[in-house]
Amino acid sequence: MTEEELAQIVSKISDLGLSIGYDSYIAVAVISVVSAGLGAYFGSYLKKKGQDKAMSEGFRELKERLRVTTKLTEGIKSDVARDSYEYKFKFEKYHEKRIEVIEKLYELLINIERHATDYIVTSDFGGGQNESFKKAKAATEEFVAYSKLRSFWVPKDLHLEIESLAIMLDTHVYSVLIKLGSSSSEQDGLAGIQASDEAINTLKHQVPEAKEKIVENIRRQLDPTYS
Repeated sequence: MTEEELAQIVSKISDLGLSIGYDSYIAVAVISVVSAGLGAYFGSYLKKKGQDKAMSEGFRELKERLRVTTKLTEGIKSDVARDSYEYKFKFEKYHEKRIEVIEKLYELLINIERHATDYIVTSDFGGGQNESFKKAKAATEEFVAYSKLRSFWVPKDLHLEIESLAIMLDTHVYSVLIKLGSSSSEQDGLAGIQASDEAINTLKHQVPEAKEKIVENIRRQLDPTYS
């Protein structure tokens, strides 16, 4: 309380016709000072309490936001981990199936080569559809049946290479069959010998080269680190 406010209080007491002594004047002054001090104290206290409350509410809000953010982050991490696992699982299964199909196709191709070679190098003029031919034919049919149902597992370029070699071998088998299977004339016999020579030449040169390319392609397809 200021001196001016204290003087106004004393003046009002005098206006009421009340006498005020020096002691009373001092008492009024003391009460006024104490009152002002208490007012300032409680004002400061309430202000600080309000600030503390606001800070506390702000902290609680911050904690809640942090909790929500943490929950969201953990959810995202969980989704990413699950998606990564599912992708890895699917990729591994796909890769395993691809390896299985490629290995089987190559195995069937080698089977065609073996039986085709047996027939071409052992067939006699006029022999026709002997046992070696039947085995070569069965090997080709088995390859075709398997390839039709599973070709989508194999990269197109690799499948084309394998299929092309199988067709080449089968073509020479039937070429030899047609030419050597006839015994009607000497000309047919010469044609048969020529067909057999061409087939043998293919077995010696073109087939190994084609197989080498296929193996190289298989390694490249199945092993990303292969160079």
